[in-house]
Order: sequence, then C-alpha cells, then structure tokens
Amino acid sequence: MGYVAVKRQMYTTYFDEYQKQFNEWQKQFSDWQKTFLDTCLENLPNMQREENLSEAFNKSLDFQEEIVKSFLEAQEKNNQMMLDAQKKFWEDYFERMRKKPTATASS
Repeated sequence: MGYVAVKRQMYTTYFDEYQKQFNEWQKQFSDWQKTFLDTCLENLPNMQREENLSEAFNKSLDFQEEIVKSFLEAQEKNNQMMLDAQKKFWEDYFERMRKKPTATASS
C-alpha cells in the first residue's frame, strides 16, 4: 500500500472516529433538550401557583447552565481534536519529507 493510501486510511479512520464522537455529543444535547422540554411541560400546570414558580425557574436555570457547560465542553473537545489532527498531519509531513530521498542525493 502506498504512502498516500496509508495516509488516506489513517485520516479516514481518525475523522470517522471524530464523526462518531460528534454524533454522540449531538445525541446527548438532544437528550438534554428533550429533558428540558419535558420538565417545562411537567411544571406548566404548577406555574399557576406562585410557590412553584420560583422552584420551576431555578430548575430551568440549572438545566440551562448544564446545557451551556456541556456545549462548551463539546466545543473544547472538538477544538482539541482538530488541533491534534493538524499537529499529527504536520509531524507526519515533515517526518516523511526528511525520509524521502532527494533526486540530487542519488545522482
């Protein structure tokens, strides 16, 4: 298998794994969104009473905070993965360029 084919396979595998993780984060976000909506719907009848309004507001605020934290964590992981991919690409590039025989060296 040639160098290009090996590199293509390596990056295909890496980006397949990235896509898998991204899909997992997307599923988690969808699950949290569903939980948020379910909580809102459950508390809707309670909103008529003032004593439950404060509790519902605090639950909603806590859930929003959790979503934001999770979203930022996913962004951080995504950015780190992209930086790692770029770093690996350039390390491999320079390593291969150093190992590749030059035309002038063989003449």
